[in-house]
Amino acid sequence: MARQTGAEVTLNKNRWMLETFLFPEIGTLPLADITPRVLLDALRKIEATGKLETVSRTMIKAGQVFRYAVLEGKAESDPTASLRGALKRPRQSTMQLSRTPRGSVIYCAPSTASTASL
Repeated sequence: MARQTGAEVTLNKNRWMLETFLFPEIGTLPLADITPRVLLDALRKIEATGKLETVSRTMIKAGQVFRYAVLEGKAESDPTASLRGALKRPRQSTMQLSRTPRGSVIYCAPSTASTASL
């Protein structure tokens, strides 16, 4: 994996995510041999545990690795491009805003109202 610049905690988290979730499934395969189906199977195992945010972030990181591999000639294409929409997405929560009498904004608990009725 190429060295990225950034905050140490972010780099460690990215490394942890790939080593924990993807390397056990696809870590022994050459990048050129990883097809969208192979990657989807690995990501579905994460999805089955209910970690939807982790699945989303892992796919983003895998896509970055594959795009770099394409630039370096180590892979022909990015298999994550074919997987858009194939996995469940994490639920987006909205934060309600309240104004104090002086006009300051304070954040309240996430809204439990369904956005489907909007």
